[in-house]
Amino acid sequence: MVLQAANDRVIPAASTRRLVASLPRPPRLRVQEGADHDSALTTEAEWDALVRFLEDVSR
Repeated sequence: MVLQAANDRVIPAASTRRLVASLPRPPRLRVQEGADHDSALTTEAEWDALVRFLEDVSR
């Protein structure tokens, strides 16, 4: 899973796209709308998505 903060000024979206393209298997990409670099995991919905991902990969 790759998390991308839509308003990230530290890691540009182009860098995230290059990372995703370089991986041998396409990851889940979750774009956090309205989030910046320091606020990507601040809502319950974002944490829920992360927990679901971790539960899926642990099976």
